[in-house]
Amino acid sequence: MIFLSARAGEEMRVEGLLAGADDYLVKPFTASELRARVGSNVRMALARRRATEQERALRAEAEAARDQAVSVLESITDGFIALDERWRITYVNGATERLVQERRADLMGKGIWDLYPASVGTAVHREFARAAEDKVPVEFENYYAPWRRWFHIRAFPGPQGGLSIFYSDITQQKAADDALRGSEERFRAVVDTTPECVKVVAADGGVLQMNPAGFLMVEAGRADDVIGKSVFDLIAPEFRGSYRAFHEAICRGQRGSLEYEIIGLKGRRRSMETQAAPLRQPDGTVAQLAITRDVTDRKRKQEELAASEMRFRQLADSMPQIVWTAGPDGTPDYYNERCYAFTGFEPGAVDWETLLHPDDAQRTIGAWRAAVEAGQAYTTECRLWDRRESRWRWFMPRAVPARDAGGRIVKWFGTTTDIDEQKRVEEELKGANQDLEQFAYSASHDLQEPLRTINIYGELLASRYAEKLDGEALEFLGFLRAASSRMSALVSDLRTYTQLAKFDIPEELTDAQAVFDSVVSDLNGAISESGASLTSEQLPSVRVHHTHLTQLFQNLIGNAIKYRSPDRTPAIHIAWRPAGGGVVFSVADNGIGIKPEYADQIFGLFKRLHTADEYDGTGIGLAICQRIVERYQGRIWAESELGKGSTFQFQVPV
Repeated sequence: MIFLSARAGEEMRVEGLLAGADDYLVKPFTASELRARVGSNVRMALARRRATEQERALRAEAEAARDQAVSVLESITDGFIALDERWRITYVNGATERLVQERRADLMGKGIWDLYPASVGTAVHREFARAAEDKVPVEFENYYAPWRRWFHIRAFPGPQGGLSIFYSDITQQKAADDALRGSEERFRAVVDTTPECVKVVAADGGVLQMNPAGFLMVEAGRADDVIGKSVFDLIAPEFRGSYRAFHEAICRGQRGSLEYEIIGLKGRRRSMETQAAPLRQPDGTVAQLAITRDVTDRKRKQEELAASEMRFRQLADSMPQIVWTAGPDGTPDYYNERCYAFTGFEPGAVDWETLLHPDDAQRTIGAWRAAVEAGQAYTTECRLWDRRESRWRWFMPRAVPARDAGGRIVKWFGTTTDIDEQKRVEEELKGANQDLEQFAYSASHDLQEPLRTINIYGELLASRYAEKLDGEALEFLGFLRAASSRMSALVSDLRTYTQLAKFDIPEELTDAQAVFDSVVSDLNGAISESGASLTSEQLPSVRVHHTHLTQLFQNLIGNAIKYRSPDRTPAIHIAWRPAGGGVVFSVADNGIGIKPEYADQIFGLFKRLHTADEYDGTGIGLAICQRIVERYQGRIWAESELGKGSTFQFQVPV
């Protein structure tokens, strides 16, 4: 709008413009002037309109860009914080609220160092200051102690000052990285300390990696002696072809193992065993990853074992016995040639159950299984069918376990010995002994009759005709009667000795204390006459026949009284102690003693160290004691010193 006025003056111009006019003209004016003024104002109006519309479009575009930026910032998982030049927070995204667990409204306008004072003086503080002052972007990782969390942070300076900060929580990633790093370090430690060679070999045979154990095996003084060199140069010539084929198969994706030999850089030959698998390299090629152990000692021991096995089999095949071995579970795995010759079986087809006598099969097989289960030596006797003679033969199978250093059974070694002839002789001997025992019993019984007759008539002569006989005749008569008594005692002891040939160990226990008390009562006359002192511990019960224990105590205590020293009162002590699953009794005295060299001889039949004039007796008492004890699988012995007494000890079962 143009305001036209007839009045001039500045006041009127201002009044017109204030009234809303775009221009002001004062008469007189021409039409052309008016057109020019109108055209100018129209153009200016159009320019103002375009400027307004352009400004509105730019503002809308800026608002759209801002909305898009906010949308992006709100959609990302990283936290975002905008700071002004005074370090005040002007914007945070939703991810920041989740990461710091605080509301956006509580953060806006606050100073970042006021909110997080623990960051002052840390890498965060220094890096943010550097970005703001130097106008450069920064990127770093930082551990925020109050939250015990790691963050990855990027900060960008703004054109008007302030910073735009992007950050993310990398605590889990850090933990994973630390675990991976620790795992790699442990793996490297294992590889570096393992006694096996660990190596990586490229497809062309070049050694890429090798651990210290590998360097020792190939006698390399430095890593440079091996790394980058061809592995094929280390392989013994006769094994290179097989190793190259093996290596190529691994690089094609296969897995496998191989035994071969190498020649070290100093010339030493070694036997090796390797396990290998393909390993894809960062450049896409495939290499061989191998774990190789030195088996030189094992190979040598295997060769020695094979040679030993051959010697064992040669020796076993030359033996007249059946020789066999079995595994730890008792399954036979070897028989010598004698076995196949006797049984007629083919190797691998031996079946003992078909050869065993029906009456022996269950007992023999059961004993073997029990021995294997208990890990104890095996011994038994059984009959096997002799196909050549068509009869049963007696054999003695025996086996012992062989154990390793840890005590585990690794093998059973056994023999089966032909004892048929021995059994036959034993049966003949048993019959002969029975005949001898019967003869001895009959002879002793028959001899007693004339001896009793001699004693009776000797007594009659002494009582009826003593006055008619001179001194020499009476002396001869005394010799006759004494000899008859000794002969009677000797015959009685011989009968006792022969009756001890064989007996069964009793099931019931015998009270040794009661037996001792009974023997003391029987020997009361000799004890009183000698003035002997008898003492005893409380004696246990033992698995010995009452009669046999009586004979043992009677002989040993009687001897202690008989062989007393004339210089001191007899003192006899009976004691006992447990030993080897049985009991050892001892009878100690302070008598005349014996020389140590005679300690074993005194247990023989008719072995006497003194004449009948010095000490009476038949010389059979200790032999009877020894026979009794030995029948109980025990032993008897004497410890003595001449002039200082003796201690007789015997062991019997409980």
